[in-house]
Parts: sequence; structure tokens; C-alpha cells
Amino acid sequence: MIGVFTGADNMKFGPLFFVGWVVAVCGTHNVQGQVSLDEAVQMALKCHPQLQAARADVAIAQARLIDAGKLENPVFGFALQSQVADGPDREGAISLAYSQKFPVTGKLLLQRDYGVMDIKLACAEIREVERQFIGEVQKHYIDAVGALAQVRVVEMLERDADKYIELANAQLKRAQGSELDVSAAETEKLLVSQSRELLLCDYREALAELRPLLGMPENEPLKLSDSLSSVTRQLRSTVRLSVPESLERSDVVAARVRHQRARVGEKLAQSESVEDWEIEAGYDAERSIDEPIGAERERFVGLGVKIPLPIRKKGQGMIAEARAEAMKAELELAAVEVKSRAEVASRIEALCRSEKTMATLEDRVLPQLRTRERQTREAYEQGLANFNQVVLLQQQQSRTSETLIQAQRDQAHELAKLQLALGTHPQLKAYDPCECPTYCPGTEPKNAPFALPVLNSGIRAMPVEAEATPVKTTRKKPLKNFFHQLSKGKGE
Repeated sequence: MIGVFTGADNMKFGPLFFVGWVVAVCGTHNVQGQVSLDEAVQMALKCHPQLQAARADVAIAQARLIDAGKLENPVFGFALQSQVADGPDREGAISLAYSQKFPVTGKLLLQRDYGVMDIKLACAEIREVERQFIGEVQKHYIDAVGALAQVRVVEMLERDADKYIELANAQLKRAQGSELDVSAAETEKLLVSQSRELLLCDYREALAELRPLLGMPENEPLKLSDSLSSVTRQLRSTVRLSVPESLERSDVVAARVRHQRARVGEKLAQSESVEDWEIEAGYDAERSIDEPIGAERERFVGLGVKIPLPIRKKGQGMIAEARAEAMKAELELAAVEVKSRAEVASRIEALCRSEKTMATLEDRVLPQLRTRERQTREAYEQGLANFNQVVLLQQQQSRTSETLIQAQRDQAHELAKLQLALGTHPQLKAYDPCECPTYCPGTEPKNAPFALPVLNSGIRAMPVEAEATPVKTTRKKPLKNFFHQLSKGKGE
């Protein structure tokens, strides 16, 4: 049974319909609610309304193309004249007229080409929206797994803090420590626990940012199956540490299509500067009374053409504007190409810096701190060191461990940014104008746009080669030739 909903029902069930649409379109990727990085990107590209709105621009451009390149409707005229008075000497006239405007340039063909370029530009801009959207999804995913990795490190530090509390209590029982040592150990555990709670807030915040991108309600459980290290491995396999010679990134491709569209717009402006001609055809029938002949009937058939005179040369400003737009698009294309290559180079440097920082912390700083912390703890157990030294080393070790995880998190972010700068994500399709449909099904025109025969078939000039023969030039003397002709005329 099909129900009919009122406006109030739509307001009431609108969120439920949206959730149902998301579930129907996106589906469930895992029974346990676990989502990998690749699955998160797939769900975002498939479900998010922002991308659906970007794809709707193609339908808008296709709708505009339906009327592009069509002739103006012809004009039909009808007129009837008759005398008011009745009688056998009544006079009257009937007039029928038909007129049609047509361009003498390729304006209609260029209008269609400009509409096609609008569709291609919309398709190219979709790829750029997808590229930016993939970067946003990966950013929040890395924030979430990075915060979770830091939480696990802090939990290990909490367990170490419990051991220090037990050690301080043991030393206190053996009269080799004091209550201040126990209080310092407990305070250190409170600080570590507070740090863990803040990191859990960061994790929940990252998930809250990620859910709407995946089309999930805010209260739906979400568990990330990838870890920080697995994300780093996936991203590293899709990038390279060198700037390519030709970067076919989606924004560069869109700028190139925008430049091509501006060139077509310049040609269109030049063609539209020439006004349309108009052909007229008519038929007139008149009845008149002439004395003493009587009633006479006259019929006329007419054919004419109206040609606008280019006295004021309208359209020059439109041509200049279109030429400036084309120049601007060319400059923007050059700027985007330079910016994209510079962005790749800067992302490579940032990635190398984060990797060096991580290597230094992991290979040098953290092992030294662990060794010193173990030695100082053993010395404290033997009563040879102060507990403050143990706490200080513990704080240094915890800060270094958190900094190491932060460096790994930065490395993953820089890999994602480098992938975004290169445009090499596996889910990001390359722009192909052949895959962009020109018309919606059922809206294709039956005939091509009107154009003069000389515009339908181009004229090809055949090169002709001829040997150059020297020509002897003589200096003309006009006065001498004039008198010579004059004297010759007199002699005859």
C-alpha cells in the first residue's frame, strides 16, 4: 500500500528517510562495524551529499546543452483589412508573412561546443572535489588511529607508574624511602591518567568528524580496523619521493579544461558580434473598386532579406571580455601547474623531516632514556639514588614516547598530504572526457545546429609549387609615355 505523507509527516520522518537512504546506498561493510581506510574512502565517495551535489552540476550543464545551438523560432504574421461599410463596392486586403532569422557565422555550432565544454568542466571538477574529499577522510582517520595509538602508549606508562608506586611503598617499608616518594609516584600516575583521558577525547572527536563523512549517524558505533602502522604502509605504497615531470592532478586538468572552454568562448564572442540575417516571405491579396472598371483583385507574392549594416560594430566589448577571460584562464593554468609542483616538493621535504625526527627518537633518544631509567631505578632500589631522579627520567621517557607516536602520526599525515598532492589515490579515477556523457538519454537533438554550407565543410587549400622566374623590372616614365601616345594619336 502506498501512503501519502503531508508536510508535517515529512518533517517528522525526514531524518529517518535520510538514514534509510544512507543505509540503502552505502550498505554495511562489516558486521562488527569495523572500517578500514580503503572502506572509509569508498563509503565517503559513494554516500556523501557534497559529492552528489558536485555530480549534479553535470546534469545542470547537460540540461543547458539541450537548447544550445538551436535556431530562433520563425515568426508568422497574418493581417486582414476590410471596409466598415457593406455593399458590392467593399474593399479589403489579406496579408500573410513568414520570417526566419539565421546566423551567417558558426555561432550555433560554437554555442553547442561551449555547452559541451561546460559538461567536460563539470566532470573535471568532480575529480577535484573527490580528491579533496579523500584527503579530508584520510586526515580524520589518521587522527583517530593516531590518538588511539597514543592512548595505548599512555596505558603502558600508567602500568609503569603503578610499578613505581609499588617500588616507593616497598622502599618506605624498608625505611629506605619516604612518603614524599609515594606521593610523587601517585601524582605522576594522575598526570598520566589525565593525559590518557585527553587523548580519548581526541579519539572520540576524530570519530565524530569521520562519521558524517561516511554517512553514519552520530550515535552509530564505529571501529577502525587499521592501525597507525598499517595506514603508513598503505600510504607509502602509493607515493614516490620525486616531483614528476608532468603532473596530471585533477585541479591541473580542470584548469586546462577551463582554459579550453575560455578559448571556445572567445570564438563564440567573435561569431556573436555579427548580427543575424533575416529572410522574409509574404503573400498579399487585395480587392479594390476602380470606376468605371469596377472591382479588381490583385495578388502579390514577395521574398526579401534583411541584412544588418555593421555601422556601429556592436560586440567589440564582448570580444575583448572573452579574450581577457581566456588570458586569465591561461594564467590560472600556469599558476596551478607551478603551485602543484611546489606543493609536491614541499610535501616531500616535510615527509623527510618527520621521518628523520622519528628515526632519531626511536633509534637514539628513547633507548638511552630506557637504559638510564632502568639503571636509576636499580640504584634507587639499592638506596644509591634519589626518587626524584627516577621520576624525572620517567617523565622524560613518557614525553619522548608520546613525541614518538606524534612523529609517527605526523609521518602518516605527511604521506597522506603527499598522496593528495600527487593525486595518486587508488580510488581516484583519472579524468576521461569520453566517459562524460554529453546529453542525458532521450534529450539528444535529431539534427546538428544550423550552419551555412561553407561552414559545414571546410575549404582546404592545396599548395602549389612553381619555379620562380626572374622578372625584369623597368622604371616607368608616365610623362614620356603620355606624350608618346598623344603624338601617335595625332599621326593617325
